[in-house]
Amino acid sequence: MAGPIRIPGNRGNGGRTRGFPRRGCFASLTGVHRFLLPPENCQGEFVTLSGADAHHAAVVLRLHPGERVGILDGAGTELRGQVEAVTKSAVSVRVGERIRHPNRPFELHLAQALLKGRAWDSVLEKATELGVASLQPLTTERCVVRLSAADSTGKLAGWRATTIAAAKQCGTPWLPALEPPATPGAWLKKNRPSAAELRLIASLEPGARTIRAAVQEFHQHHGSRPTRVTMIIGPEGDFTPAEYEEFRAAGAVPISLGPLVLRADTAAIATLAIAGAELREG
Repeated sequence: MAGPIRIPGNRGNGGRTRGFPRRGCFASLTGVHRFLLPPENCQGEFVTLSGADAHHAAVVLRLHPGERVGILDGAGTELRGQVEAVTKSAVSVRVGERIRHPNRPFELHLAQALLKGRAWDSVLEKATELGVASLQPLTTERCVVRLSAADSTGKLAGWRATTIAAAKQCGTPWLPALEPPATPGAWLKKNRPSAAELRLIASLEPGARTIRAAVQEFHQHHGSRPTRVTMIIGPEGDFTPAEYEEFRAAGAVPISLGPLVLRADTAAIATLAIAGAELREG
């Protein structure tokens, strides 16, 4: 896989901001505060933090001119620069280096039944850290959480804030797409599997495969490994038999994480980690 593409800023020192190491891993910038802005706000030699970001930088972090910062655009680009000017309402950053990360060789997606409380926040955080491309909340028959259309709109903003905080913490330049909640039937109807996609559903039923076995079987049948893997995880009370059948009829392969009954949030995190490692090995 090709490495990141570095585009220097317009400065006399060749675009490299003084003090920044020339390395491809954003996480190598230990102690540097990260921010996330939309791609359209990350253009040009100067980038401005405003609103809550400016308040956090100026009042909470007390950043001063000359300090290094990192800015992610959530779409694969990472900026490294230095604070140029600070007020309580705006922080100006001079971009010293712009790194465009190549598209990922595979995509992980998560279709997760809604969970209550901290368990749902944990799924959002860890899935972002593990590099999912999209998160699809599912409303199933046994979900404890019930949301109206109005509730969903408000919740999405809070969920998005959770994924942004997780992205800034771990340094990923990719922010997952966050879809509005949908029933299994509505989601399956809208999202037909592609030829290169493997859909896996966590199951305790006899005969469920390991993730490795499912990937190997896909390779044998298609002549190549999947470039898109979607994990489907049920709620606290699991999917109903009818829901399982609906997913299997749409091509989802039952997979197992062993004989123990895991919490739904644990199952989501474990399956994403295992699937990611399996695909990277290929």
